[in-house]
Amino acid sequence: MPGFNSYCSGGSCVSGGWSNCVSEECWIYCARTSTQTCPDDKPYCLSGSSIDCNNNVHSYGTCVECIDNSYCPGTDSKCYCDIGSGTCKACGANQKCENHECCGVTDYSCSSDNDCCSGYECDSESGTCQPKQPSCSDECDYSGEKDYKCSNNIRYKRTCGNYDDDPCLEWSSWTFVEDCSDLTGWHCIEGSPKSQYAEGWCSKSGCHYSYPGIPSKCDKSCGAECESNSDCGPKVSADGTTCYWGGSCDTGTCECSYAHSDSNKPCDAAVCTENGWDTSQCIPEYGVRVFVTSSSWNGNLGGLSGADQKCQEAADAAGLGGTWVAWLSDSTHNAKDRIPDTNVEH
Repeated sequence: MPGFNSYCSGGSCVSGGWSNCVSEECWIYCARTSTQTCPDDKPYCLSGSSIDCNNNVHSYGTCVECIDNSYCPGTDSKCYCDIGSGTCKACGANQKCENHECCGVTDYSCSSDNDCCSGYECDSESGTCQPKQPSCSDECDYSGEKDYKCSNNIRYKRTCGNYDDDPCLEWSSWTFVEDCSDLTGWHCIEGSPKSQYAEGWCSKSGCHYSYPGIPSKCDKSCGAECESNSDCGPKVSADGTTCYWGGSCDTGTCECSYAHSDSNKPCDAAVCTENGWDTSQCIPEYGVRVFVTSSSWNGNLGGLSGADQKCQEAADAAGLGGTWVAWLSDSTHNAKDRIPDTNVEH
């Protein structure tokens, strides 16, 4: 750059007068009103030094992108003005620009909430900015919970779940379930609190029903058979000949249905159980056979089960058929109780 070798004469700048922009420096010289033009990417002239030349001011400055924050657009890539360099600076990773200042968003390292953007907070465990969790409270007890109501004899329901951006549970909108008017003689009535029953159900003659997952309102006083599966245990038919087991309650009809049945009751003492007829108390109508084995053993028979096995093996070897047990006792079993009673001789 040429030296300051101009001088003033009669109010004019002579000898070397600065006439061009050099190294992106802009000039105001010898009281002239014109200046050199800065480039488009650095359009502003930042004032610098000056020289008094016969009371006429010779001044120069630097072309810059910005003079203060207002000269920057405030975007993430050009957020604020760095006065020292006169350039608009970009925000770093996991940051964004807010009001010409860079602040942290998700996973930005922080020491306090002041390091984070609005809508974020400094998580003390991770030491990073994380989205703020909105303050809320659950409207219902658990996801999938159902609530019912009646309106104009129509039954409606709503379901508990998370239907918005906060972490809390809320009710869905009400949806149609059924029109009780379509059920002859039925009407929709309001019920007990939802913590005990579903609110609103169709009713007829005091016997109520509900849907799977909702506690039944079946009233046993009106002849309903069941309220839950526990009411559908093993059942004997009215004539006492058939055993039903594997029952489940249809909460829509309050009736039990059974997966298994056996109509051949083996004896009067047989008991209907979850596994069908239990014949352990039956007295055989035939004689009980007894035999003595041809082999002998010491006292270590392996308990009653071991002795039973030896008897069964001996009977099988002789082709006797049937089930055989040892006529023995132990500390908890009496030998006579191990052999069934019979109406005929042994």
